[in-house]
Amino acid sequence: MASTVKTTAATRLKSSMPALLQPTAELWNTIFNVVLVVGAILVLTGTWGAFWTGNMKEFYSNERISANEAQTAAANAAAAQAGEGAARANERAALADERTTALRSDVERARVEQERLRAHAAELELQLQRQGPRTLSNDQLKRISASIKSDGIRDVITFDYYSETETHNFTKIIAGAMQLGGANVEAGAAYINAIENGIVVWDQSGSVQRALMAANINYKDATGTGDKTGIVVQIGPKDM
Repeated sequence: MASTVKTTAATRLKSSMPALLQPTAELWNTIFNVVLVVGAILVLTGTWGAFWTGNMKEFYSNERISANEAQTAAANAAAAQAGEGAARANERAALADERTTALRSDVERARVEQERLRAHAAELELQLQRQGPRTLSNDQLKRISASIKSDGIRDVITFDYYSETETHNFTKIIAGAMQLGGANVEAGAAYINAIENGIVVWDQSGSVQRALMAANINYKDATGTGDKTGIVVQIGPKDM
């Protein structure tokens, strides 16, 4: 499968030779991807540190709130028992209440900041995923295979794909998981020109759609449109 696809892609690329030799282009592409990933990791590390120390700040603020509430209770008890010292005790209680209110405001601000940091960290994780090559976890691979096996699909699944290394490798990962589930898979067209990003599926039986949904993989269902016949899975470039 891989040999046939590489031959087809190489033949179509001869007419549009790039400015750099292939080894040089691949080397610089790898270097720039590493720079992007390292930068994103550093930002993610800083965000994690701020998130962690923020939690510590919130913990100590809660400790101070508890201590001030205890002081307020003690001051109120002293005010009830002591006549002459009642006014001063009430003043201390009022001051303690003010400090407690201020600390509660600090805790609320810290909580809002923590939510912002969580959202930022989630966005950074998405950026890391976009910058690196697409892959699937072991759990996702097992879910795809189990779904295909459960459906008992026997029709051939043809995989069309955008002809570049990252997309080709991702195609082989998904095709391999379906093949482990008992499906017959084959390589289809290797597109040199850009095609639609992500995964597009043509499958009247719905087996491929169910397998992708089981693994929580986004896809577009194009069944009944275009000129595709049989079961076709088209893998395009990753969304950036």
